[in-house]
Amino acid sequence: MSHVRARICYGSKCWSVSDYAAKLGMSATHLNRIARSMTGQSALQFINGMLFQEARSLLAYTRIDIAEIGYKLGFDDPSYFSRAFKRIIGVSPKNTVTNWIGNGISGWQGVDFKT
Repeated sequence: MSHVRARICYGSKCWSVSDYAAKLGMSATHLNRIARSMTGQSALQFINGMLFQEARSLLAYTRIDIAEIGYKLGFDDPSYFSRAFKRIIGVSPKNTVTNWIGNGISGWQGVDFKT
C-alpha cells in the first residue's frame, strides 16, 4: 500500500498518526512498531487502508455519489480521492460500483450510473 496522506480525515475531523498514538497513550513510533508487527504495514498505511475500506462500504451500501464519499472522508478534490482509491484498492471507485452492479451486490441497482 502506498502513502496517501499524512493526516487521515473523516468528516470534519483530521488526525495524524501522532494524534491516534496520543489517544492510545503511546508515541507514534511505538504505534508504528505495533502496526508493523501485527499487520506488516506502517500505522499510516493501515489507517489509510481502513479509510478506503470505509469508502468501499459507503459505495456498496449507500447511494452517496463518489465525490460526496471523498468529501465525507476528508478529501478536498474528488479526482484525488478517485486516484488514491485506485492506488490503494486497485480499481477506481466507478469501476468498483460498476463491477458490483454487474454482480448484483451493490445498493446501486436500478441507478443510471454516469461518469
